[in-house]
Amino acid sequence: ECAVRIDMPFVGEVIIPVSRIGALPIPKPPSISFAGISLRGASPTAAGVGIKLRVDNPNSFLMRVASLTYDLGVGEEKWVSASQAAGVDVLAHGSAIVDIPVSVDLRAVGAGALALLRDPGSVPLLLSGVMRLSSPLPGMTDAALPFTLRANDRD
Repeated sequence: ECAVRIDMPFVGEVIIPVSRIGALPIPKPPSISFAGISLRGASPTAAGVGIKLRVDNPNSFLMRVASLTYDLGVGEEKWVSASQAAGVDVLAHGSAIVDIPVSVDLRAVGAGALALLRDPGSVPLLLSGVMRLSSPLPGMTDAALPFTLRANDRD
């Protein structure tokens, strides 16, 4: 008996017997975009910010956003680095919102702090990191999807 070895995205190496007949679905990475930003509270030294990411799943199977590791800032100035569990399921050919609660030290962010407090939707944010994805399908391994998103960039 013969077999073909294929290295597939999000799955890893798959061994397929030559005698197998049928279609082989190739997983596609989900797309990630900003869905909103809001101020959730503020004190003289800190601001709570809610960032919403929209995750669109182009696949015919459920994907789970297991966790996020990210850096948040304005331009090249980093405000926050963090990791968090997400546990959000994105249905087949569907989308879901991942909510990222962030606490920003206003003393550390300087001039951007005032703009953040006045109108969080006007701040030119840069969010970059890695989204860890998983799927309940047998044989699928976890995948790390790097991302970089800009919001309200006026350049």
